[in-house]
Amino acid sequence: TQPSIHGYMEFGYHFYWRRYKDYTFYNSARILCEDVSYLEKAGLEGMISCQATREYFPTGLGLYSYAETLWDKDKDFDEIANEYLEASFGEGWQFVKKYLQTLSEVSEYQEHRYYPDVPRVYVKKRCEWTREYIESSLSQRTVDAKNPVQKESWKYLNLHAEFLKQFTYLVEALDEN
Repeated sequence: TQPSIHGYMEFGYHFYWRRYKDYTFYNSARILCEDVSYLEKAGLEGMISCQATREYFPTGLGLYSYAETLWDKDKDFDEIANEYLEASFGEGWQFVKKYLQTLSEVSEYQEHRYYPDVPRVYVKKRCEWTREYIESSLSQRTVDAKNPVQKESWKYLNLHAEFLKQFTYLVEALDEN
């Protein structure tokens, strides 16, 4: 197996392995767009992705940005993300973007086993911070979406928040062992 542009063991597994390090897939979607935009420069004519793990939780930004970049390799990721999030969430999409970005960044170094040089206490503090951030962010947001798609998007974002809060306890437990 040859390493890919960003050091993945195989190029088509953005949706599989990154899921464990990026809880909202925001930064991973950005990396995917960068990788796809460099296919031609890398001497590749396309990209095969098995899609065994179709990622739509909490959003479908990863697959949307993947498709958009395959169609137009020069399209900017922020433009893609803004377009997708505004269509998916309507009013309040900027809040969602910041929320996804923040949780994506904080989760990147959350699990001690991926970064053994990170002090163990850091993992616990990050998990606690993540739960507090979710509580303080989403508790202040009430959206009365009229569009049924946007209503579902907000529902899944809130469901993901509840899942992620519980998941941080698992991360802490794994880190202790």
